[in-house]
Order: sequence, then structure tokens, then C-alpha cells
Amino acid sequence: MTWLAFAVGVGAVTLSGTTIHAVQVDLNVTPVQAASQRDKSESFFDVVLQPNQTENLVVKVQNTARKDMVVDAQAAPASTSNSGIVQYDNHAKLDPSLVYNVNKLVQTPDKVTIPAGQTVTYTAKLTMPGATLPGMVSGALIFEPETGEKSTTGQGIMGIVNKF
Repeated sequence: MTWLAFAVGVGAVTLSGTTIHAVQVDLNVTPVQAASQRDKSESFFDVVLQPNQTENLVVKVQNTARKDMVVDAQAAPASTSNSGIVQYDNHAKLDPSLVYNVNKLVQTPDKVTIPAGQTVTYTAKLTMPGATLPGMVSGALIFEPETGEKSTTGQGIMGIVNKF
């Protein structure tokens, strides 16, 4: 049997500076446990699938703002930073020994529009490889609200980017 640990997590990227400008995040993301969930007490996907088996990964995405929100979504593999911290990023340099990249195994809609004050169901389709895996594949579904603004960096400014 092969299994997949898949996180729906929160990440923050910080830039240098001293002034902090906080922005309220009006996005809540809640995974709905899959039928193949290994441990029902976990709040993230940890599914066990056979080769070539598929599973729909369902997430409730809530917009608590007073205006409609467009959210970018993607699957990303897990990797570790130079300091040993797990990160989920499609731009990270992956080790050449990586056989299965989670972003190739999960089909995700790239964007979802959430009406103001509403919750929508987002579904990503996971398809396991045809071969039995000797270990696991790990990654994340990343949800990032489109703001229409470009981030500014400069002296004395610290930016915080929220990704769910």
C-alpha cells in the first residue's frame, strides 16, 4: 500500500525591515477528511491509496470579507530549507532523487472565486502512480487570495504574505 501525507497549511514569508503593516486575512481553509484518511483525528490529509487509485481531496474555503474574493490554488511538494524547516513551494530546488512530485499527482483548479461571506467546496483530484511506493509522497494545497496589489519592499518596510 502507498500513502500520501498532504498538508493544507499556513505559510508566512517575511522580508527585511522594521515597520510592520498587518493585513487581515479574510480566508479560512478547512480540509474535509477523505474516505481513505489513515488517522481520522488529524486535521490534514494523510491518505492511503493503492497504485493508480484516485481520491478527491475536498476543502471548504470560506471568504469572510464583504466583497468577492479570487483565490489562486496549487499543489506543491514538500522540501526542507537549509535550516531544516519543511516548506511547500513549487519554486524550491528539488533533490534529483525525487521520483514523484506531488504537483504532478494532484489536479487542481488554478483559481476559485468565493462570493462575499460565503463558503465554497474546492476539489483537487489525487491520482497515485502506477507503482507501489517504498515510502510516501508529501505536499500541500496552497491557497492565496489575489489582492491585485504588487508587494512593495524597501527600507523600513516589512511585508507579510499569507498563504493557506
